[in-house]
Amino acid sequence: MDNITDSSQLTKNKYLMKKIIIIILFLNGWNVFSQGPTYDWIKGIGTTGDQRGNSIAVDNQGNVYTTGYFSNTVDFDPGLDSLYLSANGGYNIFVQKYDSLGNLLWAKGIGNPSTYGNLSTDEGNSIALDNNNNVYVTGRFTGYVDFNPGGIPNYLQSNGSMDNFILKLNPLGQFVWVKKNGGVATIIIQDIECDKVGNTYLTGRFSGNADFDPDPNATNNVSSTVGSGYDIFIQKLNPLGQLVWVTTYTGDIQPQSLSVDSLLNVYITGRYRFTIQFDNNNSITSNNSSYDVFVLKLSSAGLYSWAQTISGTGMDMGTDIFATNSGNVYISGTFTDTIDLNPQVPIDLHYSNGYSDIFFQKLNAINGNFIWGKTIGGIQNELASYIVTDNNENLYITGTFRHTVDFNPGIGVSLQGGSGLEIFTEKLNSSGDFEWVKTFGGTGGDYSKSIAIDSACNLYCTGAYGNTISYSTNNGSMSLTHYGQTDIFVSKLEQCKTTTGVDQLQECAPFLWIDGITYMTSNYTATDTLINALGCDSIVTLNLTIINNSLGVDVQTACNSMTWIDGITYTTSNNTAMDTLTNALGCDSIVTLNLTILNSSLGVDVQTACDSLTWIDGITYTTNNNTAIHTLSNALGCDSVVTLNLTIINSKIGMDVQTVCDSLTWIDGITYTTNNNTATHTLTNTLGCDSVVTLNLTVDPIDNSVLQTGITLFANESGASYQWLDCNNNNSIISGETSQTYTATLNGSYAVEITENGCIDTSSCFFITNVSLEKDPFFNQVVIYPSPSQGLINIDLGSLKNVSLKVYSSTGQLIYNDENINIPSYQFEVKASNGVYLIELNSNKKKQKYKLILE
Repeated sequence: MDNITDSSQLTKNKYLMKKIIIIILFLNGWNVFSQGPTYDWIKGIGTTGDQRGNSIAVDNQGNVYTTGYFSNTVDFDPGLDSLYLSANGGYNIFVQKYDSLGNLLWAKGIGNPSTYGNLSTDEGNSIALDNNNNVYVTGRFTGYVDFNPGGIPNYLQSNGSMDNFILKLNPLGQFVWVKKNGGVATIIIQDIECDKVGNTYLTGRFSGNADFDPDPNATNNVSSTVGSGYDIFIQKLNPLGQLVWVTTYTGDIQPQSLSVDSLLNVYITGRYRFTIQFDNNNSITSNNSSYDVFVLKLSSAGLYSWAQTISGTGMDMGTDIFATNSGNVYISGTFTDTIDLNPQVPIDLHYSNGYSDIFFQKLNAINGNFIWGKTIGGIQNELASYIVTDNNENLYITGTFRHTVDFNPGIGVSLQGGSGLEIFTEKLNSSGDFEWVKTFGGTGGDYSKSIAIDSACNLYCTGAYGNTISYSTNNGSMSLTHYGQTDIFVSKLEQCKTTTGVDQLQECAPFLWIDGITYMTSNYTATDTLINALGCDSIVTLNLTIINNSLGVDVQTACNSMTWIDGITYTTSNNTAMDTLTNALGCDSIVTLNLTILNSSLGVDVQTACDSLTWIDGITYTTNNNTAIHTLSNALGCDSVVTLNLTIINSKIGMDVQTVCDSLTWIDGITYTTNNNTATHTLTNTLGCDSVVTLNLTVDPIDNSVLQTGITLFANESGASYQWLDCNNNNSIISGETSQTYTATLNGSYAVEITENGCIDTSSCFFITNVSLEKDPFFNQVVIYPSPSQGLINIDLGSLKNVSLKVYSSTGQLIYNDENINIPSYQFEVKASNGVYLIELNSNKKKQKYKLILE
């Protein structure tokens, strides 16, 4: 067993050493990506006019969607092919889709038809996807616009100076529906989001009289407050584009972004001035006449939950908000001068390094309580346009900066210099600590408007650039061509470049690999993922050839004991002992013992016999015996000593005593009707022993004769149970008459049922005809009337006292009873069927009976 323990420990040590070596190889020799995030690709789209990308989204397959606006004629395919879209005067909306490699899948242009001869300003501001990868785009338009890019025209016409639209396309870019908020108002939609069940949420600002119900046959008019600037609206539509609810608040309040959590709560940020009253009990007030930041939470029903204000001494604005599924809310924004990022106490003051700097804030989603706040900035203007988080709540920000900026909100310093307006993408961890920053730009005006993240933590951005830009990718240095005033860019930034390697091994079984699995056979497909210092995956594939260990079983049978190859003497059976041998290849040969020990046995032979038994020792036994023994020898020479345990059962003689009323069918099948003590029957048990049974039978019939004396009947059978019967009423039971004698109260025919020793017999019927109703002079003063009666009966008792009254049916059943009557006149009611009844009066130990007829 010591050998086995040493082998197991050696295997564990080899496993740990192997894992360390492979990690070192991945970090040093297998093309490990170790330079931080790099651009996988950047696509530029443009022409001589002005084009801008405003918003970006990525689906669960890594496809990328963008929207914005373009002018003139633009080739939206950044590859070798071309897909030209032409703006119909002014600016038109575009929606496009790339795969994860940056190849164009489709692009759609939407705008005012040229046949109407006017220049329109149409723009896609924000884009979102539902769980089925349907595309939702919102923005603004003027005039008469066809929103079906490639099918039957579907026109909307603006009603005010500028209208907004909400457009739904399927994943192929095909038109589903388009809606708009109307009225004679200016309505600007800032942001759009989709929840997990396909509802759409929008926020923006409006002035004038706005209709927020997209249904043209319904209205939900809201008017902004005159002179207060823009009012805010938050709107929810179902997957069909129908209004679910809209919430508005009055005052100078301008939302910039919204986010929806997994519980369908809605979060909005932006800027406001003065006082915003959310309901009778909740409001926020800015620090001065400049704008401060607000953060607002609504329930899934659009009701107020909480609001926080972030105040400073300068101009402040929340630019984006992101709610995570773990109950946190992240906000980005800009500020000048001084800002307090803690909406509660204590204060968390931060100071601008130049004109406008960037802040980040993390709040608790349940109550809006402060968790942390960070700022970054330089001496010029900086703007954080958009934020997202990954599943670990690392925070990613994209935006614009100028000149030199310290992008590290902590003690460390990360400086990136630029001669003009440039683009940055930055990562902070969930505690707000700096991880990395990536920048690119040229001599023109470049800015990033939106960011999205896929399941592999690749980051996608869109915006615009104003001059030719050189940048580095995974494939080397590249150049982004500039076409006109400002052009659209779409970029993919890889945080990690997954590396691969093969671990080629030839080992003895069992083999424990770095994945913690023990392999008994060759394997060429198993993989394990290692995470390097940058958090990037390195995938190792196992190429394992197993030189099989020998596994054998040594089957042994021994008498009493055996000394095995491991040197141990075994005295009991054993199938777990192992011994390890080493073969010529250095692999273990493991032998398992399967030992059966046959001990000298001691046994008892339990026998039951009838009268006698001849046992294995040749002796015939006629009485019980538990001392006789006999010794047997098996093939292995092990003795088996057997002790006899014998029970002798002798033939038996028995008596079956029976007592019956009339007859008995016995076990011999004969029916006996008289006493018998001579019949016999022989039974044989399972051992073949006879049992002779003699019958002792007593036949004791019931005497059902009755003696009649006047109106009294007497049953001659004594010591039995009795029940007197009314023969004239179908042998019905006379209640209470269970004595050996019965005295009739009415003339009739009577019999008795006698039960004794389980036997029942009934007598003949006897007629009683002389029951007298003659009046005793004592009752001469009694008058009973009326008779016949319908049930209500009067009795004049005169001077009689302590009178008892009973009424019997013709069968002798007592149906009425009253005691101790001491009034001269007595009235009672008999509730019974029509017929003849008997009234019995008792007083002063005298009894008198009267006939009563009910009809």
